[in-house]
This record gives sequence, structure tokens and C-alpha cells, in this order.
Amino acid sequence: MGNQVNRDFWDVHVEVTKKGDEMLTLFGQTIECFEKNTEPITCKQCHETLVAVPFARNYDAPSLRYIQVREHIVRKHMDFLRYECGLCHEFKTTDTGKVKEHHKENHQTRNDCKIVDNWTFEIDKEFCKQVRACFPTILKDVIEN
Repeated sequence: MGNQVNRDFWDVHVEVTKKGDEMLTLFGQTIECFEKNTEPITCKQCHETLVAVPFARNYDAPSLRYIQVREHIVRKHMDFLRYECGLCHEFKTTDTGKVKEHHKENHQTRNDCKIVDNWTFEIDKEFCKQVRACFPTILKDVIEN
């Protein structure tokens, strides 16, 4: 079972990599690359094009690109439902808002909604492999293969 959370789907996941004595997250390593990459990018595996999204939801441009890439990979290449209902554990989705709706409709509660986050270190490693396979230019100079 995953971790209990009450947060947005787009919280930054952590892939810990060792560079010298420094522990870094994938997001931290790639922020500059995302910042420089505002042109449309095409997935090397399925050829879907991700167009740069205008500023929204108080995210800056690098975060939006990261969000686009992560949503694409999780949805298209991993078939992974990150969040589940913390009460029945039967409802799973990629969106915390949908879990809250499920709670309201099926458990008559919304305020004390328990959401299970199924993102694990193993899932994170698979996600990072998929980033490299789908969008190699984003990480080209940042993470060693």
C-alpha cells in the first residue's frame, strides 16, 4: 500500500541520484533544461507532440513542461493510476480531485478524504527510464544514462 497524502497530483516526485556527495531530485536536475525548452516536443515512442502550455495554476514555465512530460508518460507509457481511495482501495485514478469526488459520492464525505499515493521509488525509476526513452533531448546534458 502507498503513502497517505492530501496533496495535488503534480507534487514533484523524487528520483534520488548520486552525484558526488550531493543528492538531487529529477526535477532539480532538469529545471534548467525545462526552462530552455519551450518549443513543442515530440515523443520518440508514440510521436505525440506536446505543445508548450501558457502559464497557469501558478506554475512557472519549467514546471509546466515537467508536468506535461510526466502526465504524458504516466498516461501513455506506464498505464499507472497513482492515487486510490484510502477507504475502499478500489477506486484508482491519476487525479486527486477525482478521488475526492469518489469520496463524496460513495462515502458521503469530502473533508476528511484519505488519498493513497502509490508512487514508489521503483515507479520513479521506471518513470525516469521512460523520460529518457520518450524525450531524450530534455535530459541530454543533465542525467548520465
